[in-house]
Amino acid sequence: MTGIAEFITANLDHDEQVARASAHLDGCDWTTSPAKRGFATVTGYDGALCESDAADAHLMHEATSVHIALHDPARALRQVAAGRRILAEVMGWGHHYNDDDCWYSCGLAVAPGETEPGSGCHNDDHIGRCTCGLEARRMRVLGPLASTYADRDGYDPAWAVTE
Repeated sequence: MTGIAEFITANLDHDEQVARASAHLDGCDWTTSPAKRGFATVTGYDGALCESDAADAHLMHEATSVHIALHDPARALRQVAAGRRILAEVMGWGHHYNDDDCWYSCGLAVAPGETEPGSGCHNDDHIGRCTCGLEARRMRVLGPLASTYADRDGYDPAWAVTE
């Protein structure tokens, strides 16, 4: 499971660096102007980031300018923070321990006050192997999170969302 967690962490770190660098140069909150002849301007704190009436290399359709303004550094930083919180929550999940009847605990569950995996399971047939589906539960959350980076190096197609 560390492969997908490391991949997500590396990409969250990259997104944060890019957003902070961009915010430093052009401000954190971007806006878009009303379209003129179907083209618009995206504006940061120091004026236009891309003028609609500038050279043809900078022409931007209104939908594009709205999209860029909606994905400004402030939003990117909020998404990074949310991704980090989700990742920490999921990676904090442990193997199922049933304190009412340890027979039904995962074969890798750790009993309270113990450190040895399997110490929380009383079913000798299960000890030493996961019987609670922890990895599958984590993948149901982390797979979609990783899939947002499917176009980046290191993405494993096995993580793809198939539903």
